[in-house]
Amino acid sequence: MCPNGQACLPKLGSDRFLCCSNIPQCSSGTAEKDFSGKMTRCTSTDDCGRGYLCSPSDVNGVQLCCSSGVRSMKDMAPPHKTNVADGEEDEWVVIEG
Repeated sequence: MCPNGQACLPKLGSDRFLCCSNIPQCSSGTAEKDFSGKMTRCTSTDDCGRGYLCSPSDVNGVQLCCSSGVRSMKDMAPPHKTNVADGEEDEWVVIEG
């Protein structure tokens, strides 16, 4: 069992496990994750996706793309109108994002 915040990973070629360094977390907001589920590290906000800022994590020297908590209009997808049924049904507006 590893201390809180540390990853417990299998040791290659063994049936044992290792405790690894603290897993960085965003001080506020949530971390952006890449296609493999790993948190996105950054050196500037240009490295981050929409709605994320490059922020110091709780691990010294590690910066992560963290949600800003504020969404601007450019961060949101425009609403799409979709007919859910033919006939005299009401039209629904589906908002994504």
